[in-house]
Amino acid sequence: MIFSDAYASYGHLVQNDAIVALIGRVDLSRGDMNLLCDELIAIDDIDQHLAARLELDLIDEPGPEPIQHTMQQVHQALLGAKVTNGGRAIDVLLHVHSGDRRVALRPSRLKVAPDPDMLEILRQLLGSTRVRLVERPRRQNGGARVPLLGG
Repeated sequence: MIFSDAYASYGHLVQNDAIVALIGRVDLSRGDMNLLCDELIAIDDIDQHLAARLELDLIDEPGPEPIQHTMQQVHQALLGAKVTNGGRAIDVLLHVHSGDRRVALRPSRLKVAPDPDMLEILRQLLGSTRVRLVERPRRQNGGARVPLLGG
């Protein structure tokens, strides 16, 4: 069941044969089970919605472009997706590889919106295998947290 306020926000996703994810609750108050819709998500956007953090691998490889230049480009892409005005935000974790050294950096003041355009820019800069959205764990078995996808 989708009420008018949810339909106003997500009605454009309600189409014949469309596959969507529903966030809502089960209502048994009227005898029959009803699913009450709070939010609909297009199936193509589910990764961005479930993400808890963005992980990037920055690798200092021999070549014409120093890692500092790549880091500046990544920084610009992330600033373009910086969350303002209370939008949905996820953390960023940078794995910097240089020779046999690895450093993990988590900028404490930087949260980004997992926007498809920003993700595509990062994949073009770093390569698709070096850009990962890590999903939020879900509760299962009495509240224990387990990952949604192996990784």
